[in-house]
Amino acid sequence: MNKKAIKHEVLIEKEGQRIPLRKAISANLITQRKKHGLNQTQAGAIVGVNKTTYATWEQNRSMPTVDTLYALAQHYGVSMDKMYGLEDVKIEIRPEGEPKKVVAHKVVKVPKRGKIKQ
Repeated sequence: MNKKAIKHEVLIEKEGQRIPLRKAISANLITQRKKHGLNQTQAGAIVGVNKTTYATWEQNRSMPTVDTLYALAQHYGVSMDKMYGLEDVKIEIRPEGEPKKVVAHKVVKVPKRGKIKQ
């Protein structure tokens, strides 16, 4: 049996707004790069990618791997939670492409440390 994998969109709730996790990561890549006075070429060099690849991450057209994001977090001196934008937020996971009216979803509180509470 060849079953098609169901893709999910992860939403985070910040300040009363739900935004895609991918968008939060892209925004944090820009914020951290600018905070440290780097251009895209320099930021990409930290993890061994060219400017074009790094730009696609910031433009939310593709995403860095977890390992790459970790290397950037280490370089910037921030946590992975900070890079993911997950400080004190709620997460909603729903099938990708679902309409805004969500029939079945899961909301979890992400603590600063420890296990996810459901």
